[in-house]
Order: sequence, then C-alpha cells, then structure tokens
Amino acid sequence: MSNEHKLDQEQDIHDGEPKQDAIGTVDEIEPASDAVISGGSKWMRRLLPFLILILGLGGTITLVKSRKPPKREARVTHTMLVDTQTVAWKERNVRVRANGVIQPVREISIAPQVSGRVVRVHKNFVVGGFIKRNTPMIIIDSSDYRLAIHRAKANIANAQQALEVARSNQRVAKREWKRLGHSRGAKPTGLTFYEPQVKAAEAQLAGAQADLQLAKINVGRAVIRAPFNLRVRKKNVDLGQYVTTGMMLGTVYDTDVAEVIVSLPIDELRWVKVPRAGRSELPLVGPRVVVQLAGKRHYQREGVLVRSVGEIDPAGLMSKVVVAIADPYNLQRKDNSGYTPDFEINAPVDVELPGTALEKVIPIPAQALRVGSRVYTVDKDDKIAIKKVRVVRRTDDEAYIASGLRPGERVVLSALTGAVNGMKVRTRQRGKSEQPKTHKAQAKAPSKDAPAGAKR
Repeated sequence: MSNEHKLDQEQDIHDGEPKQDAIGTVDEIEPASDAVISGGSKWMRRLLPFLILILGLGGTITLVKSRKPPKREARVTHTMLVDTQTVAWKERNVRVRANGVIQPVREISIAPQVSGRVVRVHKNFVVGGFIKRNTPMIIIDSSDYRLAIHRAKANIANAQQALEVARSNQRVAKREWKRLGHSRGAKPTGLTFYEPQVKAAEAQLAGAQADLQLAKINVGRAVIRAPFNLRVRKKNVDLGQYVTTGMMLGTVYDTDVAEVIVSLPIDELRWVKVPRAGRSELPLVGPRVVVQLAGKRHYQREGVLVRSVGEIDPAGLMSKVVVAIADPYNLQRKDNSGYTPDFEINAPVDVELPGTALEKVIPIPAQALRVGSRVYTVDKDDKIAIKKVRVVRRTDDEAYIASGLRPGERVVLSALTGAVNGMKVRTRQRGKSEQPKTHKAQAKAPSKDAPAGAKR
C-alpha cells in the first residue's frame, strides 16, 4: 500500500472514534485548573503591596547608607566696621542758638507843627529812601510866619513906647509927691505913682516879644528836618499839598542801630547772661552776639546783647531778649572789601548768644548719643559696651556728658542697629581709614630722596 492510502485509513479510524468522551475528558480537567489560578491570584494581590513597600524601604535604606556625608566648612563671622572717637574732659563755652526778627530801634511819624502849602520835598523822601540827620525833608510855605515876625516887631516897638510913657509919668508923679504930698501926711497909692499903667505897658511889651519869638519858631517849624539818620517807610505828602498841624506826612525809622527780638525757651534762658536795662545806643555795650540771615551762614554780622524784654509769652512759654546791631545798612562803612548784605527790617535771622562756661564735661558728637541717654563704647577687645550717661546739654552738633563716660574711652559714631553688650566690631578712628600693615610700614620708612635729618 501506498503511504497516502495508509494515512487515509488512519484518518478514518480517528474519525470513527467517539468524540464525546474526549470532549468530556477535557471539560473535567479545565475546572480544576481555573480554581488553582484563581486562588493564586488573590494571594498575589494581597502580597503585592507589601512586597513593593519592603522593596522601597530596602532601596531607601541602601541609598542612605551609601550616601557620603557633606563636607563641613568653617563658619565665617562678619564683624561690622564702626567709626569711633576717643573722648576726654574739656571746657566748653555754651552757645545758645535762637532766632528772631529785625525791628527798628526807633520809628516815628512825621507831622508838621504849622499849617501851609508844601513848597519842597527832599528827593530821597520816598519809601526806602535814606536821609541824613538834620537834612531838610519837607519845607512848608512860611510867608505868613515871616509876616508875623514883622508884626510882632511892630507890636514890640509900640509896647516899648507905651512903657516909656508910663514910666515917665511915674517919675513925674513921684517928684510931685515928694514936693507936695508928704507934707499933708497922706499915704501914696499905686495909682498915685502910675504903677498899673507901668505894669500894663510891661505886659504888653512881653506879649509882643513872645509873639515875635513864636513867629520865629514857626518859621523854623516850616522846615521839617530829619531828627536822626533815617530811612523812609511810608510817605503821605507831595509837592504843592496843603498840610495842617498834626497831619501825618510819613513814617521813618533809625538806620544807625537795629534790634532783633529773640525768642528763647525758658530752660535756655538760664545759660545766657542778660544785661540789665541796656540801651540800644551807640556805642553798643554788652556781650557780643553772632547774627546771620536765616539760612545764609556767610551773611553774618556782629551784634550786642543789650537787655531782656522782661515778659514771658504764656502761649509758648518763651522769653524774649533784645540784640542790637550797629549800622545794619552799612551806611557808615568806609571800605568796600567783601560783600556784606543789608539787614532789612522784618528779616528773619539766626542768633548765637554767648552763655556760661562748662568747666569739666566730655563733649561727644550728637550722633553718638542714642535713645535713652545711652552711648555705645568699644572696649579693649573691640566689643560693644552700652553705657548710660548724664547729659548736661545737647546742641545740634554736640552733647556734653557730665558722668557715665571716662576719658580715653572710644565712643561709636556710626549708626548701629541691634547693638548688644559684647558684640564684636571692627573700629576705625574718626578721620582715619584702615590701611594694610604694608602701607603703614612704607609710610614709616624714610624716602631715599629725602635729605639727611629731614622730618617727614
């Protein structure tokens, strides 16, 4: 038989076998297999998270143990650089600073003593004009007063004539009385000797003489002269105007001396020695004072403290003193070297008054005094030491310490935030800068070009 025929027979044999048994056998085996797989899957699901957690912990521990520790670096401490100043006992003259306003020492109103038409006005009699003492400022027509002089002279002549007649009659009456009257034993009366007539004539003569004197005075009053060296503040008159007695023609003030009314706090007044009843007249006598225009240090003048006003302002508890300034407008100045501004009326000025002397205090810059009257000092180990001090006086520039500091100590001038006792700092003496030691050595070494014996 051929091979193909054998294969066909085998196939037919297999095809003839019952298939249900084979299929049933397979069905019996499959349920057992599914049960095993299902049970294993549940256990795997339960164990899987624990396995992952264990593996993660193990990996983390392995990484931590295998990591190398970081290298430790040396800690660098940065100390602050501060400016210092070494203190010492010193004497200080107290200078009290205040301010005030310039006022005229004398200010008057110009008013005529006679009436008439203005025939002349000085060219400088204008607001702001300067006029020297005894200079005619305003001239009033004096024709009426000159005529009054002639009238008074005529009246004097008449009175003198009447007096002469009365005296002549008196002499005649006395001679007649001696010749006739006394022999009868009668007593003479005033009428007998013309005494009333003589007295009337004398009174008439005196009145005429007074009229003459008044007429002359009125002629002089027609010329209004400058009572002192002055400056015109107001002008109310002009050429041709008719003026009457007492009419205000203008306002003028003295230019020889000006005054500054200085306001001082009451507690500052104890530092100032104020003269009693001083006068603002030349020559000025009293303690010297520096006066400068407000905000302009270079515009200074010398003044004199002359007196106290003698009253306290109840609102601000301020006392007032008077400072006099000679020649505020530089009118008496003979040289023209440098520029000195005029100290105008109502100009605000700053004043520095001389005060008492402090014999033993430690002056420190104002910025070295901290809140609560404390001072930062630096000890020998360059560490901060905070000290409580007693301040006698404080100005804008300095504070005067009476106790709490010792001579030779170094006080801190720089702003220092959060300072505590024992804080380490680097110091720099005021006015000096830190330099490397090599620089200092070079500075000490003499120059090769310097001659022998020369001092560097």
